[in-house]
Amino acid sequence: MKRAPYIALALLAAASVLVSLAPDKSGNRKSVIAQFSPNLCIPGNLKNQINVVGDGISAIGVIKGKLKEVTFKKGLQSITWQGNGWLEVSDASAEPIMIADSPGLAMAKCSSLTETSWFVGGATDVSSQDQLLLANDGLSAATVEVSTWSALGAVKPTPVVIPPRKQQVIRLDNFLTGSKAVAVRIKPVIGRAAAMLFSSRISGLKKLGSDFISAGSIPSNRIYIPIAPAQKQVSGRILQVLNPNSQDAVLKIEILAPDGRFTPIGLDETLVPANSLRAFDLTKSLPTGVNSIRIESEQAITASLLIGGADYAWSPAAPIINEPVDFLMPPKSALTMISEEDGNEVALTADGKSAGKFELNDGISFTWINKKEQWVKVQLVPAGPVHASIWKGVGSKTGTAVLAVSPRVRIGSGSTPEYALSVAR
Repeated sequence: MKRAPYIALALLAAASVLVSLAPDKSGNRKSVIAQFSPNLCIPGNLKNQINVVGDGISAIGVIKGKLKEVTFKKGLQSITWQGNGWLEVSDASAEPIMIADSPGLAMAKCSSLTETSWFVGGATDVSSQDQLLLANDGLSAATVEVSTWSALGAVKPTPVVIPPRKQQVIRLDNFLTGSKAVAVRIKPVIGRAAAMLFSSRISGLKKLGSDFISAGSIPSNRIYIPIAPAQKQVSGRILQVLNPNSQDAVLKIEILAPDGRFTPIGLDETLVPANSLRAFDLTKSLPTGVNSIRIESEQAITASLLIGGADYAWSPAAPIINEPVDFLMPPKSALTMISEEDGNEVALTADGKSAGKFELNDGISFTWINKKEQWVKVQLVPAGPVHASIWKGVGSKTGTAVLAVSPRVRIGSGSTPEYALSVAR
């Protein structure tokens, strides 16, 4: 029996970008061309609210150990997802956002099937119960490489195998212990995998809050943290900078404040040793209001700002945005943008209606507020490079959360082949 033609056909099918697929109005299944990577919502051991928007959304989830199709209606919806398996969402017009049923406000975008994820934030000291959430929606085992850093340096990377169609919840202190500040890199090695990082703190039996630590920008010679807010009474603003290189990094740290930019005293040309994470206390340096932070270095670095308060949150360095991007914003939340150049016009739409055009200048942030009591889908169209983050509840007793806005992962981008991102079942 000749097998070559069948093998060729199988390879051709594997390379297609057709995704699995929701029924149309007649009840027949239809073919949909996937433009973006699917998103994996990884609940860990928690109950979560998942917010999704789109038309003809295809979703597959693990419910009590079994794979089932989940149906969404047209428009914006919220569903409750119990912590017993992942939910994969395809064809959503904006990345789904997950909110954990936990103390404080823990909010995150559901993860794309990306090449590498960088998280700066979390801890492994006695008051921390941080967890790495991993999921594999594929038919075969996946392997990721987990790298961690602290002030003491880098820890040897650890391979983690994720069984087919499973999620794994791993305590962060399995990789390093006793650290008040941690940075994590998740690098897929084999198969389909996604990652999220959940942080929670306790004091004795008392829960002190929680946060999904948002994945930030890849290491770069210039990074921006759009959200660095300060109130008259704050409990801490700690900047964590990761240098994952074999050479020391000399930093130039600038606070981009509403009334101008400046370098805090003692932070001009400061050093982060090779392969380590360093903390800088900015509590007394940040003026009252909404600030941003810009860091430049000859070595590629990334960073995040710990925002303390009644709840806590990590504000990550935000990736560069050079193209239109759609995203969800929660009720009564804010979007802060920072431009890399002068005269950068940014157009915003909210739920399909114009929210205005704004001219951004280098180093001067601009904040747009969703005043509605409901979620909105926002489109940001920049003329030039910008960085942006969504934030909610800073200084509020109900909780604090920050999300970096990032371009969506496109199928076939980078070294991720099209067949690896297909959700065909």
